[in-house]
Amino acid sequence: MKVIDPKGYPERPLTEAELQAKFQDCASFAGTQPGDGAYSSWRSISAAPDVSALYRSLW
Repeated sequence: MKVIDPKGYPERPLTEAELQAKFQDCASFAGTQPGDGAYSSWRSISAAPDVSALYRSLW
């Protein structure tokens, strides 16, 4: 079976809950435990005046 537009592609975007779960999974794989609010902060990275605070939120 060939999948043309897999889940996560623009035609089939992930839900907000799926994105948050993926964020947690990737952070866990990297050996970090993001603090509360880290996901929402990273979702609005374009509005962050300084990304170093976002980086620190992962540790």
